[in-house]
Amino acid sequence: MTADLSAVGGQAGKWVRATPTPPKLATGAPGIGASLRKLEPPPRLGEPAEVKFAINPERITVSHTLRTEGATGTTFEDQIKSLGYIEISIDRVLMLGASTQSDCDTLISWSAPSSVTIGVSKQQKYARPVLLQFMWGTGLNWEVYLRQVTANYLRFADQTGMPIRAEVRLNLYRTLTTKMPPRQNPTSGGPPGRSAHVLDSSECLASLAETNYGRPGAWRRIAQANSIDDPLRVRPGTVVYLPEAGDPGSGLGGRP
Repeated sequence: MTADLSAVGGQAGKWVRATPTPPKLATGAPGIGASLRKLEPPPRLGEPAEVKFAINPERITVSHTLRTEGATGTTFEDQIKSLGYIEISIDRVLMLGASTQSDCDTLISWSAPSSVTIGVSKQQKYARPVLLQFMWGTGLNWEVYLRQVTANYLRFADQTGMPIRAEVRLNLYRTLTTKMPPRQNPTSGGPPGRSAHVLDSSECLASLAETNYGRPGAWRRIAQANSIDDPLRVRPGTVVYLPEAGDPGSGLGGRP
């Protein structure tokens, strides 16, 4: 950082060194500094569970775009397909010190989908994005997915060439879920409202069942509720209704 040198009182040749304002460092105390923490799948043995930002972000941009492609009608299902994602951009995250490269490597690894095995024989595999938690004090607390990481290494150790300072740009996103309106049955009063979720390219019925009911085997109940004969043919953008765990006929019997 370059100090500001300015003349005092207009007297030529008399200069003072102005003290620069230091950046706001992220503290190590929990719940104060900004950080990203891995939620699902749980961190493996030896894998970092959290990346703390050395300096708190200067700017965070949150945006949402209504999707129109694929939605040709005005029904409630078409509106759900147009929800899109909440996009979150953090323009300038600084990493400092000996952990700079390992922190950047961890962030890059979190942007790649993780492979999950399901079933009794553990033969079925599917990919799903890593669920993260962005926290900054008590004001911001989001469950997000990491879409893109860009790390610019700015300073290196003289002897080893190890990066000791990096500027990182993060593109995060959050999914949107809405509630279906209650559907009344003229004789029984009707079941309560059900959640609706739009499948993206990284999801399948098994991953959706594990996220919402705690076990991938519950995908059969989701398929039954949506009259899906072949779960492998469900395409991204499909609106999937999620029966409540306690609903009669759901077969779920409550969230485990």
